Amino acid sequence: MNLLSESLTIGLLLTLVFGSLCFYIYSRVSYVERRVGLMENILLDIKMNQDNQINHVLPTAPYNVSFQQVSALPEKQEVVELPIISTEETAVEEEVYNTVLDEAHGDTPKKEENYDTMTKDELLEVAKQKGLRVGNRPGREKLLQLLRKSEESTVLESDS
Repeated sequence: MNLLSESLTIGLLLTLVFGSLCFYIYSRVSYVERRVGLMENILLDIKMNQDNQINHVLPTAPYNVSFQQVSALPEKQEVVELPIISTEETAVEEEVYNTVLDEAHGDTPKKEENYDTMTKDELLEVAKQKGLRVGNRPGREKLLQLLRKSEESTVLESDS
């Protein structure tokens, strides 16, 4: 009987050790899987940001230019002196530059569009351009309310 109780005790002890070892390995694997998932998300975000940036393309070289022609070009370039611009001209240029930037970013107030004459597809397109969240299959009236509400909020923001 003594031998049976010792075997049973050793068996229980080995079962506990083996179970805890399996649980430890399982928890480490799940931890590593979470880290890999987070790393994949970070890499995907970086890739999406790079895809959204403007790609700069180098101009193509003309086909009729050879290496000898390029190496025969003079080494020194002429120094061109630029005229000094007065502060009045600079202020005008900055104002033009700022208005162009505002127009590019859509900060300038646009004329109010007549949404009543637009079709549902046109209204959906305008809502997408303004970055509004539209439900799964919105009705035309819901789109009209949403667009008018966004117009009111942009008018209030520009007034303040």
